[in-house]
Amino acid sequence: GLSSGLPVFSAALLGLALLCGVGPTARAEDWQALSGPGLRLDYAPEDRVLAGRLWPAMTADRQAVMERLRMFPPEELRVVLAPTRERFAELLGGEPPAGTLGVYLLGQRTIVLRSPRTAPGGDWDLRGVLRHELAHGIIDLAIAQPVPLWLHEGLAILVSDELSYLDEAELTTLSALGRLIPLPSLLASFPHGHGARTVAYTQAASFVRFLLREGGM
Repeated sequence: GLSSGLPVFSAALLGLALLCGVGPTARAEDWQALSGPGLRLDYAPEDRVLAGRLWPAMTADRQAVMERLRMFPPEELRVVLAPTRERFAELLGGEPPAGTLGVYLLGQRTIVLRSPRTAPGGDWDLRGVLRHELAHGIIDLAIAQPVPLWLHEGLAILVSDELSYLDEAELTTLSALGRLIPLPSLLASFPHGHGARTVAYTQAASFVRFLLREGGM
């Protein structure tokens, strides 16, 4: 997991990613599907019960995220529930960073999630991961021009309610120590190390919240 020294939303961030240049390659005939306005869920037969439980939450969360972002793109988002770690990597076009639970494929209108069955006894918030990735998808559909990564991630964290006062307190400490990451370096990528990556997420969310409070967005 992530460094225990970086706080509350860090556990959720273990599973969040935004990728471009790769895409689903799995065999379509393996999948079953649920679909509705603006949303489709593809799943393997062994995840039928989970998909049935997840679907109402997905549709409700899509609407809630759109309302919080004030963005209402009509295009369909596809969510794929990968039944195994191997299929998850196959869908992403390569092995993801350790601990990744969900990915939005930038420009491809597709979210890929790992089924909880891939880690028996694991404790992660699948719905929270999905909500974060839905935010990425809605931003991607609604805004035609490229969006800086810090803005993409900051908005997704805020609409998913993943930032707490503890995170911002840690950020204040890092600022006093001169250990913040220059914002221009977060335009297209985040650091790979767990500690630095978590700082980047926290900075992005905190700065976006500041902009929203000041009316700068």
